[in-house]
Amino acid sequence: MILLFQKLLELKDETGITAVKYKKNGRWHSYSWHEYYQLCSSLAAGLSSLDVRVGQRVAIAANTRPEWALADMAILSLGAVTVPIYFSGTSEE
Repeated sequence: MILLFQKLLELKDETGITAVKYKKNGRWHSYSWHEYYQLCSSLAAGLSSLDVRVGQRVAIAANTRPEWALADMAILSLGAVTVPIYFSGTSEE
């Protein structure tokens, strides 16, 4: 999946096509493919500096939002496993 993401970046970065568009505080924002890749790479570097390695599990506790996808991609790029924690779950879960 990460290789596909990198290949897609190579193809789309030249065109200026928007990778992600989202609404925040009533305004639309967007990331280009290059910006999206840079953010993922920065997050991955941060996780790596915290010794996240291949096969380790990393939890994401957040509502659905663009940053969730960025964190997921960063985790996967390190070969780690994303463990989603959803706030809609019950305390027993």
